[in-house]
Formats: sequence, structure tokens, C-alpha cells
Amino acid sequence: MRLQLDDPEFRDFNISYFWSPDLKAGSGPNESKLFRLVFESRKGVRGTAGEFADTMYWTLRPAAFESFQRLHGPRAIDYRDWFYGKLCQFLSILVYEQLRVYGLGAWGGSAPPQTDEPWNEGCGVLCGDGEVIERDELEEQLSPEDHENEELNWGELVLLLADARAERLATLREWLRRFREKRTSTQPSGRHWVKNAERDQIILNCLMRKMERRGICEELDRRTVPILPGLQKIGFVKWADAWDDPESRSTVQQLFSKLAARQKPVKPPPIAR
Repeated sequence: MRLQLDDPEFRDFNISYFWSPDLKAGSGPNESKLFRLVFESRKGVRGTAGEFADTMYWTLRPAAFESFQRLHGPRAIDYRDWFYGKLCQFLSILVYEQLRVYGLGAWGGSAPPQTDEPWNEGCGVLCGDGEVIERDELEEQLSPEDHENEELNWGELVLLLADARAERLATLREWLRRFREKRTSTQPSGRHWVKNAERDQIILNCLMRKMERRGICEELDRRTVPILPGLQKIGFVKWADAWDDPESRSTVQQLFSKLAARQKPVKPPPIAR
């Protein structure tokens, strides 16, 4: 199932550290405020591009999906549906061509703003006309794992598109193309890939032995395997501590579930004791 962009609960559910340092569910900017952030970033207003990029970073994570499911679900979707659905929304906003304000048009409809502060016009609710980015195009270029492994620099992209003027869609597609080429050329031999391969093999071996999920976390800690970068960023050092935390467990579980689908480990080394 694919999330529909006409679902208001989906569109307006976002998380941002700038808006709520405790990352409270749904406390980030709604869709109208996202349009305002992009409008202001194009005007060069300091900090607005960073706010938008921060919202992308936290909203695209598994923990945000779990929060959405608790608040508005459960919906018959998985994390990949959430990731690509929200990413399509964010990117479509970043490349909008014409900002519009509800309440300025006929019968309360939308129309182009008349001032440089459109949020103070009409109903103050912003939307935009332009290209809608489709999931199929994004799936060919990047994956949720790229976001989880901190490979995607959303701040760079937001600033790039803010400065691109009339060539934003072409600029976005070129950025996606370069990211795919970079990933293809560096991932097989890169140090980061090797570390992940070692980590994944340990998890696969533990899954083959039917170990409990927390036991796998303890095994990773015994082997001093670095925790996921996103979990490091919010203060976690040990896998077991992240598993014990209700908000962070879904991130670890997402990795385990992805690897459980493989379940074809090579000759395993002994489990550390």
C-alpha cells in the first residue's frame, strides 16, 4: 500500500528537533509551514533551510513512522511506504513552482500571494503548484538504508534547491543521479560498507542460532560493533540500551527484520563468550 498525498493526517505529521527537542510525535511543522520554510529559504532567510532539512532527517526515520502508527494508525503500511511517501512530499514542496494561499481565490480557494508574507494573507494556509515527485523515480536512486546510514545530506540538497531558481526540478534529478553514481562507485569497496557487512554477518549468524533480539544486541556490544549513526546522534552508545528504549527499539528492529529476510549466512565464526 502507498500513502496518499491527499491524506491530511499524513501530510501534516512531521517531527523536528528545532520545533520540539523532545521529538514529540507530530510536533514538527505541518505542510503549510513547510511551504513557508521553503519560501523563506528562497528569500535567503537564515536558518529556514536548516529547519526544513532537520524535519526531513527526523521524519524519515523509523521512529517517526512508529509514532505516526501509534497516533493515527495502525495503517496497513510498512516503513518503506512511509519513507518514500514522506520523501515524495518533501521533495515536491522543495521544487514547487508557484506558491498559493487559501482564502485569496474565489469561494475561499487558493491564489498567488500578494505580499512577501503570504502566511498573513487570506487564511494563512499555504500550498503550491508544480511537479509531483513520484515514488518509482526515487526508488531507483536511493533507499531508506541510505538515510539510516547517514549517507544523505538533506541540508546540502535544501540549500542547493533554494538557490536553483527556475531549474529546481532538473537540479534535484541531477543531485539524485550523482548520489546514485557515488553510492555505486564507493559502496562495494568503501570502509563503511565493510563495517556494515561485518555487523550484518554477526546479526545473521545470531538469527540463525535463534537468539533473542536483546541477546543479539548484547553480542554486538561484546564485539564492540558501532551502533547505528542515527542512534549515536541521540546519545546511544550500546545496542542493548537502544533496544531497551521504546522509541529507539523500532530502529534496531528494522535492521534485524531486513536481515532476517536473507537468513543465508556463510560459515559463521564462534559467538563471543
